[in-house]
Amino acid sequence: MSKKRKFVLRLDDQYTFLRQTKRFRFLSGWLRGLARFVLRIHHRLFFGLKVCGREHLRQIPGAAITVCNHVNMLDCSIVGCQFPYTGRKMFFPTLKSNLEIPIVRHLVKYLGGLPIPQTPKSYQSFSNCVEELLGQGELVHFFPEGELIPYDTRLRTFQRGAFWFSYQCDVPILPMVISYRKAGWLRRLLRRRPPLNLEILPPVYPNLNHKRSRETRRLMELCKEQMEQAFADKNDPGAFSVGKQKS
Repeated sequence: MSKKRKFVLRLDDQYTFLRQTKRFRFLSGWLRGLARFVLRIHHRLFFGLKVCGREHLRQIPGAAITVCNHVNMLDCSIVGCQFPYTGRKMFFPTLKSNLEIPIVRHLVKYLGGLPIPQTPKSYQSFSNCVEELLGQGELVHFFPEGELIPYDTRLRTFQRGAFWFSYQCDVPILPMVISYRKAGWLRRLLRRRPPLNLEILPPVYPNLNHKRSRETRRLMELCKEQMEQAFADKNDPGAFSVGKQKS
């Protein structure tokens, strides 16, 4: 009996990052609405998520780039669920391997996943796609740390991609940061991981009067500084103490 061949995504300069068929748009919209409803409940019950700073969302009615530290597999949905469902859709770069998992790959694609390019030619196609999305008034989310480290308690080195696109497309960046707080006695009985806070910070705007390299660096450093300060203000250093004692 022959084994079923593993699906391998062919990610080259011919790959279609953005599908525009009526069927795809209909299914994508339906799945996004369902996922938004289910995940909001999940985030509150399982992660104990508390959000502050939602007033800053109203400051960016059009296209924007969001950035956040990468400490949970569902970070992207935590961020995406904060935006009112007003027609804007969120897209996010994701590992190519996530688009090769049976069944899951279809969900990731319909929910806005864009495979991270691996060659210069595919990167150009990816870059064109991001610029097109931002030009259409959509949202694109980046994890500037580039790598998931579950429940990390520091902000790692940022990569420049999100900030380059902010300057290139003249769109604001909306920084967000996830921190931790100490659980109550009931949650400590049910879950070892600490509850999560999400703080939405004021948008940061590019200055097109500066050279691109200089402004990209300024945006990156400013966002990281603000996110680090917000993490320090909101994070409870004792959030992990119970979990460490039980492990």
